[in-house]
Amino acid sequence: MVVCIKFQSEIEEFSMLFSDSYKSWQDQLSEYMFITKLRPYKPYHIHCSKKKWISYGGLKWCCLDNFQEELDKSNDKRKISDFNFEDASDSIVKKIEEIEKYVFGGKR
Repeated sequence: MVVCIKFQSEIEEFSMLFSDSYKSWQDQLSEYMFITKLRPYKPYHIHCSKKKWISYGGLKWCCLDNFQEELDKSNDKRKISDFNFEDASDSIVKKIEEIEKYVFGGKR
């Protein structure tokens, strides 16, 4: 599964992709939020795909704008459109909310 999260602040928005590689997508997201200190960015739209993540080593997360380049680097013949992103289930949204509370101490 690949989870696509659109983050938004007052001045910009961007989408990031997370998936299971050597860690779960939840752990990847937690780490990303800790490292980048995403405040005041807020996850506001969540999509997911049942397709598998890029198979070459070590890619933890990726900006949606760079995803095709990463697929090409890994000699993966797929295109972004092959991932068929759909609205995420309530359980995925709830997991992301729990991660936010964990990372930001419930202050969001």
